[in-house]
Amino acid sequence: MGFEQIYFYKYLISLSWLGITGLIFVTVFLTFTYISRVKELLDKRQKSKRFMVVVTGLVFIGVIFIYLDMFLSAYPDWITDSGLCRGKVESIYYNNNIYSLQLQCGEERKVFNLFQKEITNMHVGDELEISYLKERNQIYKCKILTEQDVGNI
Repeated sequence: MGFEQIYFYKYLISLSWLGITGLIFVTVFLTFTYISRVKELLDKRQKSKRFMVVVTGLVFIGVIFIYLDMFLSAYPDWITDSGLCRGKVESIYYNNNIYSLQLQCGEERKVFNLFQKEITNMHVGDELEISYLKERNQIYKCKILTEQDVGNI
């Protein structure tokens, strides 16, 4: 795993830490509940109880998969690769507390969302190389390739 992937997953964790925490909490809670239930049912040594162990296990696994599906629906970037784009900045605008950047990537014109700290040294016409989340079109790593006049900054 290269540095690019480390930036990618670090950014994903910063966006989805609450969902990850909830997923871990639900999984741990259901696992411990299931283990205590299995111990309780198997101590009685009845064949009908073993059937209940299997049914309870299937229900718990179903609940975990439902929560995992909800997590992946809310954060689909976990199952997609990051995007890489190199192009020229056409416009930068601010709307509803979100900075957006229009970039000409080859023949395609794309709009990306980004944070204010990433936009401070950026100007229209700059050449950029960005890494972004494909589902959200959100930039997590940006490199300005245009040499800027240091005297004017």
